[in-house]
Amino acid sequence: YKAKRKTVSLDNPGNPSDGPLPMEIPYGAPSPLARMEEQEKRVLVQRALDALPTEFKMVVTLRDVEGFSYEDIAEITGLNLGTVKSRIARARTDLRNRLRGVL
Repeated sequence: YKAKRKTVSLDNPGNPSDGPLPMEIPYGAPSPLARMEEQEKRVLVQRALDALPTEFKMVVTLRDVEGFSYEDIAEITGLNLGTVKSRIARARTDLRNRLRGVL
């Protein structure tokens, strides 16, 4: 004898006692395409960061990725505050040039 299968209406997929409903993408959530594009942008930015000279990469990463203040970066690196500001400005200019037309 065959076991009788329970039928489910497609108009009313069930109630909480029937178990979890199929996963739905919340309203306003990024689409898979948008998530993929965002990931590609992250890869491009990381490659541009990796291509910077070490002294620029270090200070701009501490500032723009890690969120340290200019003063903290000067203390961490042992550089003068003016040197930190100059290197960050030059690193950002270099990044802009590398990413121009790509992003």
